[in-house]
Amino acid sequence: MMARPALAQAPLPPEPEGIAVTPFIGVGFGGDLASAAAAFGAALGYELNTRWTVEGELSFMPDATQEDLIEFDTSLWSLSANVLYHFTARRMTPYVTAGLGVLSANADLEGTGLVADDTSTKFAWNWGAGVKTALNDRFGLRGDLRYFTGDELVATNWRIYGGVVIRRLGR
Repeated sequence: MMARPALAQAPLPPEPEGIAVTPFIGVGFGGDLASAAAAFGAALGYELNTRWTVEGELSFMPDATQEDLIEFDTSLWSLSANVLYHFTARRMTPYVTAGLGVLSANADLEGTGLVADDTSTKFAWNWGAGVKTALNDRFGLRGDLRYFTGDELVATNWRIYGGVVIRRLGR
């Protein structure tokens, strides 16, 4: 009788002193967003030990529609520094995350007839949770849900994404 090959190894916890890159695609929704908007980005993490990761993340929502008192089109950028705490699990590794950074919005307000286009950048925080699973010792999959704070011009929103985790860079 032949042994079955394992499709995925154990969960994808951080490796001490490891580096992981996660390009992702997702959707921004809720909060001040009038409709769902595509989100693109990447995260670069340094794995301190098997529980903790520090991570920098850059994301972009090019075609968001925001609704406060009036509806207008906007593009949103976020740059944040985050901390992830990983829980122990069998097939998947769940985690929680929180971070600080900046959100920037370029709003198309001319269509409202009230004011000209405007740009706003503000300090913001985010928090959320996600799950990682391994495809092999170098690649994995990741799902993440986060809440981002905002203000009148920078949309408060939720973002959900899926990404590919790439580890063991340069090894």
